[in-house]
Amino acid sequence: MRTFPAWMKYVREAGLPTTLSEENADEGRLEELAAKCTMDGPVGGLEKLGKEDVVRILNLAR
Repeated sequence: MRTFPAWMKYVREAGLPTTLSEENADEGRLEELAAKCTMDGPVGGLEKLGKEDVVRILNLAR
């Protein structure tokens, strides 16, 4: 699994954010992102995720 660390190094060297906190995504922004993600209904393949599920996942990514 040397590919992922190399990818992360590339992303950081390019000056791109690697977490939502680096992007300064506050709770309101996460709610907005989750609403856009689920505007046509639940998302997901194995398990359907609603807006609140997506918000929880985004909070974990901060």
